[in-house]
Amino acid sequence: MVISRQDSWTDDNDLLLASTVLQNIRNGGTQLAAFKEVA
Repeated sequence: MVISRQDSWTDDNDLLLASTVLQNIRNGGTQLAAFKEVA
């Protein structure tokens, strides 16, 4: 039996976080700022 966490990330969440992190870093920002932006 497989139980999925209710708070687990979706593929869309992963893509959003990854693109936001990369964009922030390219623009001189930080990974932490990207995490805060996505949250």
